[in-house]
Amino acid sequence: MTFVEHFQLNLYTLAMLITVFAAISVRIRIETYGKKIMQSVILVTMAAIVTEILTWELDGSPSEIGFIAEYATNMVLLFFAPVLSALMLSYVRYQITGEQRPLLRQALLFPPTIITILALVFNIFVPIYFSVDATTHLYRPEPLLWLHYVLMVSIYLYMMGYIIVNRNGISRRATQLFTVYFGLPLIGMFVQAVNVNVFFAWTAIALSILVVFLFLELADGETDYLTGLFNRRSFETFVGRLAERNEAFALLYLDLDDFKNINDQYGHDTGDFILKAFSDALRAEFVDSPMVSRLGGDEYMVVLRTLDPDVSLRITALQETLAASENELVAQLRFSYGDIRYEADMDIDQLYGEVDRRMYEYKRENKRLKRRKTDN
Repeated sequence: MTFVEHFQLNLYTLAMLITVFAAISVRIRIETYGKKIMQSVILVTMAAIVTEILTWELDGSPSEIGFIAEYATNMVLLFFAPVLSALMLSYVRYQITGEQRPLLRQALLFPPTIITILALVFNIFVPIYFSVDATTHLYRPEPLLWLHYVLMVSIYLYMMGYIIVNRNGISRRATQLFTVYFGLPLIGMFVQAVNVNVFFAWTAIALSILVVFLFLELADGETDYLTGLFNRRSFETFVGRLAERNEAFALLYLDLDDFKNINDQYGHDTGDFILKAFSDALRAEFVDSPMVSRLGGDEYMVVLRTLDPDVSLRITALQETLAASENELVAQLRFSYGDIRYEADMDIDQLYGEVDRRMYEYKRENKRLKRRKTDN
C-alpha cells in the first residue's frame, strides 16, 4: 500500500483544513478573538494530523534516531489532544460569555493538559501509556492507555454539558452547532478505538471545525451577533427581493417600551439578557415566519406571508409567553408594534415609513393610557 493510499483520509483532511484556514483569513477580515481561536484550533489539528502520520511512518524505522523520533512523536500526539480540547472550549466560552484570555495560558493550564504532561513524564520511566522497543523501534500500547481515552471522553462530555447548562446564553442554532462541535470528536475517538487502522479521530475534529465555520462563522454575516435573529441587512435584502417579485407579504414592526430605563437601571448585561429573551419568545411565536430580524437596539421586524385579520391575537400570545417567564423583568416587559400589508408596486421607503408611523402611534397611545392610569 502506497503512502497516499494509506493516509489518503489524513491528506484530504489536511487539504480541507488548509482551505478553511485560508477562507477564514480572507472572508473574516475583522481580527476578532474568535477568529484567533479558530485559527489556532485549525493549526493544532493540522499539526496533530501530520504527527499522527509520522508516528506510523517512523514505527519500526531502522534509522539511528528511529527510537527517539517514534517516542517523541507519540508523546506529542498525546499532548495535542487536551491542548486542542482546551482551545475548543475557549472558543465556545468566548461565543457565550465574551471571555478573552491568553490562549497559550488557557491551553497549558487546562487541568487535563497538566494531567497529560505529568503522565507523559512518568511514562518515560514507567511505561503506562505506550512504549517503544529500543531494538526494533516498534510502538506498543501499554495497558493503561485507556486512561488517556477516558480522560479525553470526559473532557468532551464536560464540554457538551457546559453547552447544555449555558444554552440560555446563545441561540438554539448555536447550541445545536456546538453540540455537533463536541459530539463529532467523541464519535471519531470511538471509531478509532474500535479499529486502530482507521485514522478518524483527528478527521472528526476537522469536520467539527468545518461545521462551525460554515454554519456559524460564515452565517454570522446574515445574523445578529447577540440574538441569532437575522440582521438588518438580511431583512432589507429579503424584503427587497419579495417586492421585486411583487409577492404578497406583510410587516410587523416591534419596539420595546422603556428599554433605555432597563439599561440605565440594571446595566447593559441585563439589557442584553432582555433582548435575547424577547428574541427567543418572538422566534417561537413566529416560527412560521421566513424572516424574524433584529434591526438594531430594541427594534425588531417580522415578515409574514399573510397578515392575519386580527394580528393582535398573535401579539397577545407573545405577551403571554413573556408574562410566563420566571425572570421578573422579562415578565413585565412591554412593547409597541405596527403592522402593514405590502401592496403591489408599493415603494419600499413608503412601506417602511408607514409601518414605523403605525408603531409609534401605538407607542404614543400606550404612553397616554399609562399617564392616565398614573394620574388616577
